[in-house]
Amino acid sequence: MDITLVDAAEGEQTLTVMATANPKASHYRMGDELELITIEGQGAWIMEGGEWVDATGSEQMFVALFDALAPDTVVAGYGLDRYADVFRPQGTESKNGVQATHYHLDAQDVAQLEGGEDFPADGVFDLWIAEDGGYLVAMVFSGTDPETGAALEFRMDVSRVNDPSLVIAPPV
Repeated sequence: MDITLVDAAEGEQTLTVMATANPKASHYRMGDELELITIEGQGAWIMEGGEWVDATGSEQMFVALFDALAPDTVVAGYGLDRYADVFRPQGTESKNGVQATHYHLDAQDVAQLEGGEDFPADGVFDLWIAEDGGYLVAMVFSGTDPETGAALEFRMDVSRVNDPSLVIAPPV
């Protein structure tokens, strides 16, 4: 999955996460700033100064990081369940290589809800949910941060779900 945050004041940053279930493993990359691999039962490694460093003992921290970035956790963090009644289906389309139902909401939709005052007045939210499997395929949020006045955009794209060719191995 790719998670991209665009902040008008700070620029754009993308975190790419690959994960497998068997073995339970993950590989994170954020530009040239961060790269780490963890493989359950085998160890953990972090890229420092262009060299892979053994970080065995940190696996649980890295697993917790992956769990915090899992699509379902991110969606729950946005409190989307409170907006469920106002997400409008936009039809089925191909997104990230799968057929997905596209849902949309904006500030006008949220205004109908009690507790929707924290949603930015120019906020727009789009979700794509896989037709087969019901998992999050993509989401895009944009709006102005009410605290800083900065324009923000958050994108998450999930791909290669259950792809048997995806392999995460210890660094060489």
